[in-house]
Amino acid sequence: MIDVVGALDLHVHSAPCLYPRLADDLTVSRACAAALMRGVVLKSHHESTVGRAVVVNAALGDSSLTVYGSITLNHAVGGVNPAAVDAALRTGARVVWMPTVDSTAHASAFGVSGHWDVQHPVDVHGEDTHRPPPITILRDGKLIGAALEVLVLCHERNVALATGHLGQAEVRALTEAAQQRGFRRLIITHPLFRVPGFSPDELVELAHDGVFFEFTYCSVSPMWRHTTVEACVSAARAVGVERVVYSSDGGQTHNPMPHEGLRLLAQMSIELGLNETDVQRMIRDVPLRLIEM
Repeated sequence: MIDVVGALDLHVHSAPCLYPRLADDLTVSRACAAALMRGVVLKSHHESTVGRAVVVNAALGDSSLTVYGSITLNHAVGGVNPAAVDAALRTGARVVWMPTVDSTAHASAFGVSGHWDVQHPVDVHGEDTHRPPPITILRDGKLIGAALEVLVLCHERNVALATGHLGQAEVRALTEAAQQRGFRRLIITHPLFRVPGFSPDELVELAHDGVFFEFTYCSVSPMWRHTTVEACVSAARAVGVERVVYSSDGGQTHNPMPHEGLRLLAQMSIELGLNETDVQRMIRDVPLRLIEM
């Protein structure tokens, strides 16, 4: 049975959040520390988590776990906003996510922006009746200037850029731009999830140097079921495990704690035939390579 000792989860959701979460930052991080994980990246759809990560690291004290912050480029931070990215990177963010719940592709996939078919925001401040239009990073088939600026900032600071809930055309355009600029830390976020909704075979054409593929427990969990573990294993083999990251994308009230979601995905993949050494690489070595300076 595989464990998550030394693992680094690039995709962890916790409270405070506009969506229901299983536990707060510190509780989730303490559970990951107890499982002897190496690190976690806190992700929020609505704010930078850099300050939250600093506070949690201080609270953990002498721990094997390091908590990292990130920023997601939804409307709450001004959308694809290079100024917000610059501030987050200067204060320690290690992952920048392109738009997620506010993306045009998300709205197309789920019929609405701002939430999913199985999870809705907590009604803290009343119904949002003034939501801006969904966000796309393409104009006339080409990347908008702000998206290129974000890519350049991540390149200059050696920080990972993740595709979030971009659509397939957007992912392809961003991948091409990353290749042209020699950027080597592009993460295609849960590519088998409903958005962007690639097939395992389609990922092979995107498997360039510096492009990584993140497969998540949440995508295969009972509440979501947007793909299968079999498809994740097939895709990992197709693109090469050296380009694959396993993450939990956990923290929802209907999913296990992130460290256990990550372990479940890893264990199920081994039972479907992946080599344990390769799975350990996907939950330890590859994410650490993406996060370290």
